[in-house]
Amino acid sequence: MRLSFKIAIYMVGIIASAVILLTYLTNAKFRSLQEEVERSRFLVLALDVKATAERGLALGLALEQMNNLAEILERLHEEHPEILSLQIVSDRGDSLHHVGETRAHTGLDSALDRLRLIGVRDSQPPVDISDGATFGMMLPLVNAFDQMAGVLVLRYDRAPSLAAARDVTFDQLKIAGLALLLTAVIALILTSLYLHRLSRGFARMARLLEQPDERPGQHKPADVLEGRFAKFRAQVHALEAKVAKVDAALLQADRNGHERPPPTISR
Repeated sequence: MRLSFKIAIYMVGIIASAVILLTYLTNAKFRSLQEEVERSRFLVLALDVKATAERGLALGLALEQMNNLAEILERLHEEHPEILSLQIVSDRGDSLHHVGETRAHTGLDSALDRLRLIGVRDSQPPVDISDGATFGMMLPLVNAFDQMAGVLVLRYDRAPSLAAARDVTFDQLKIAGLALLLTAVIALILTSLYLHRLSRGFARMARLLEQPDERPGQHKPADVLEGRFAKFRAQVHALEAKVAKVDAALLQADRNGHERPPPTISR
């Protein structure tokens, strides 16, 4: 496998890990915000019903005598299909007005007992009674003497929130997949361009290490020394021949000098 391809794989793996972590964190954050927005939206509706009921209690009416509460609950249930049930419950746990599902809600009795123990206040947040399939909240209905006359129970479906989270996650995965594919192509091109010469150098070194005796133009050290010695020996022979010629010339000149008569002086 080429070095540039390996580096591209490592780069894409690192980026993929970061994208997966970022997608997970973004999805968790989105789900939290989505649930908070849904909770705030339905809390506003529940507070509207709570204010209407407490105005009637301030006038001295009992919860079961307020016929307009049933109409308000029915209207809200029709306008907001996500609402599974709306229920007005007395402080003894009896259902006075309700719309939607009439099944017994788990956790309602324990939430009522908890409210009785801690008391009620105007600024008290709603009690959460959510379960695995639904979101739920319970708000106390307080009379003019700051006594709990009953509670408002609202439950709405988790499915829209989960569907929105799934859609966002799917869109993120599509974008992340395209980004990873584009990153892989760019990384492969860049590493191929920048590491092309380096890869060729490594390949050449590997071939030379695997076949050291088959390199072209490379002579063994013994051959080099033998060639140089032969050249030196030829030069020595040439020099000896020149010296022999000089000696022969000197010897011939010496012989010619002995055979010549001495010169005579004329008067």
